[in-house]
Amino acid sequence: MSVEGPPDFIPSYQVIPRKHDTLRRLSRLVVGAEVYLATDPDREGESIAWHVADVLGLQAPKRVRFTELSEATVKAAVAKPERIDMALVEAQEVRRVWDRLVGYTVSPALSRRYGGSWSAGRVQSPAVRLVVEREREIRDFQAATYFNVRLYGQSAEGTWWLDLVGDGTQPDGRLTTRAVADRLAVLESVAVTHCADEVERENPPPPFTTSSLQQAASVELKFAPEKTMELAQALYEHGHITYHRTDNPNLGDGVLGAVTEVAEALGFRCVGTLRQFPVPRSAQRGHLGIAPSAWERHAAGETADERKLYAMIWRRALASQLEAAAYLVRRVEASGVDLGKRAVQFVGRRRVLQSPGWRALMLPGVEALYDAEDPETPQAAERDSDNALPLVKKGGWLRVGRGEVEEKKTRAPQRYSEASLIRRLEREGVGRPATYAEILRRIRNAEYVELKRRRLHATPRGEQLIDALAGRFGFVDLAYTREVEEQLDGIAAGEKQRNAVLGAFYDRLMDEVSGFDFGCPVCRKRPLRHMVGADRETGATYDYWVCLGERKGDCDGAFADKDGSPDIDRPLERRASAPAPSSGTPCPKCGAAKLRLIPGGVSAGGKRYGAFWRCDAPRCGEKFWDKPNTRANAPKEVVK
Repeated sequence: MSVEGPPDFIPSYQVIPRKHDTLRRLSRLVVGAEVYLATDPDREGESIAWHVADVLGLQAPKRVRFTELSEATVKAAVAKPERIDMALVEAQEVRRVWDRLVGYTVSPALSRRYGGSWSAGRVQSPAVRLVVEREREIRDFQAATYFNVRLYGQSAEGTWWLDLVGDGTQPDGRLTTRAVADRLAVLESVAVTHCADEVERENPPPPFTTSSLQQAASVELKFAPEKTMELAQALYEHGHITYHRTDNPNLGDGVLGAVTEVAEALGFRCVGTLRQFPVPRSAQRGHLGIAPSAWERHAAGETADERKLYAMIWRRALASQLEAAAYLVRRVEASGVDLGKRAVQFVGRRRVLQSPGWRALMLPGVEALYDAEDPETPQAAERDSDNALPLVKKGGWLRVGRGEVEEKKTRAPQRYSEASLIRRLEREGVGRPATYAEILRRIRNAEYVELKRRRLHATPRGEQLIDALAGRFGFVDLAYTREVEEQLDGIAAGEKQRNAVLGAFYDRLMDEVSGFDFGCPVCRKRPLRHMVGADRETGATYDYWVCLGERKGDCDGAFADKDGSPDIDRPLERRASAPAPSSGTPCPKCGAAKLRLIPGGVSAGGKRYGAFWRCDAPRCGEKFWDKPNTRANAPKEVVK
C-alpha cells in the first residue's frame, strides 16, 4: 500500500504476490454466483469485505456479520444480508493512511538524524514512551523509610487487630518518626468511634474482551499476548468461542436461557435478567464479549494450551451471569491519644464469605489480581476473615494486649509486564484490541524494549527514540492518540470528513518534520543525513553529515559532527558526484523513463553496495543490480 499526498491522500493497493493464486481461484468461483461476504464484524473486517469485492469486481455482494461460527448464527445472518458499510471502510482506510503518513515521514527523518535504521509509529511510539518513562521513574526513585503501627487484642473468638490510619498529619497512617510510632504501640486501650456489620455483595467480572483476555492469560497461564491471540483464533475457527477481537464485555441477548440451564445443572444460581457491564465509549458496534459458542461444552480445543484458554473463557463467561458473592463485613474504628494531645485513628475490618455465588466457579485468588494496577504483582494481603473483631458499641473501649511497629520503605514502581502495559494502553485509549499483541512484537523487534523475567525494560535505543520524538511530534502524546481515535469514530459515524481530518493531521506532521530535520545550508533544498557507523570490512569508523542531494550529483554539502548535530562551521571537502549517466533505454518495469547508473558506495549502516541502475521516474524508482563489465550495454544485461 502506498499513499498519495494532499489534498486527497488516495491510497494505492497492490495484491500481495503470494495471494495471486487465491485470487485466481476466487475469481473463478464467483462467476455467476451469489456472493456473501462474511469477514470479521468490525472496522477491519468491513474493510476486508470491501477490498474483496473491489478486487473481484463484485457488483452487489451481500454482507453478513456474525460473532460466532455456529449453524444457527450463520443461518440467521445469511437470512438477513446487508450492504457493506462504507463509513466503516473509510474510517479504517483513514487509520491506515494516517499510520503510513507517520511511518513514511518520521521514520526516514529519524534515520537521517541518527544514522542507521529507525522506525516510528502512531501507536507503537506512545507504547515505547510509557516503558521509557517508567524506566526513568525507577532510575530516579529514592526510597523513604516510614513506620506502621498495629494494635492487637483478644476477643472470645480469637485475636483481633487494628491498624493506624491517621495521626493528624499523615492521613495514610505512614509515620516518618520512629519515636511517635513507639509511643503509639504502647497504648493500653482505644475508644470505639464506629462499629457496624453489613452484608457486602461482590459482582463477578465481565466476560473477556481482547485486552482483558490477554492480561488474564498472561497472569494465569503465563501466555504471551501473541500466543494468546493465536490460540483464540484457533478456537474461533473451530467454532468453540465467539469472535475474539472485541472491546465490548457484554453477552448477546438471548443467551441467558442457555447459561441458566448449564449453571443449574452444575448447582449454581443465575441472575434473573442478563447482567450488563459498562462499555467503553470507543467500543466498536456489533462486538460482544468473548464466550463459548456452546455453553454446555465444558472443554474444547485441539491442544493442551487451547483447552486451558477455553476453560478460562468458559469459566469467566459463565461466572458473569451467576449470583453475586456475599460477605459479612464488620468494620471497627477507634481512636487513641498520643501524649495526651494528638488524636490518632485506628481501623480494623473483618470480612467473612457467607455465600460464594460466582466465586465457587473460579480459581481461588486469581480474579482479584486482574483489577490491580499491575496485574502481574500479587499483593500479599492478609485474610480479613481471620481478624476476630468483637461487636462493640460506639463509645466502648477495646483493651490492647500489645502493639507492634513495622519499619518499611517506599517502593519504586514496577516495570510494565506485557499484561500491565496492555492495561495501560487500553486505559489511555491507545491502539485497538486487535493490535496490542502486534504492538508488543514490533517494539521488541525494533530493540526499543526487551523482555526480562516477564518485565519490559527500556533499552538505550528506546530512550534515544523517545528523547528524539517527545516534545517535537504530537503523535507520541497519549492525549493526541485519544483524539485520533475520536476523529476516526467521527468518520465511522459520518460526522467528520475524511480529507479534512487527514489534511489537518498532515499539515501539522509536515511542520514537525521540517523542524526536526537539519536543512543543508549549501543547496537549501534538501535535509542533511547523519552518516555514522563503521565499515563492516575495514572496521574504520565514520561520523559526518551529508546532503541528500549528493547522490543525485547536485549538492556537495558535507559537515563534521558535533555532539549529534552537523557542525556548519566545519564543512568537509567533498565533491558532489557527477550526474549518473543515463542508458537511453526505457525501464523494463514502467517502460516510460530511462535507466540511470548509480555508482556503488557505503550505506548509512556501514554496508558496502555495488553499482546499480535506477529508473528515473519518481513513481517507479525500480532498481537493478549492475552486471560486472557490461556497462556499455547494461540495460540489456542488468540482473534483478
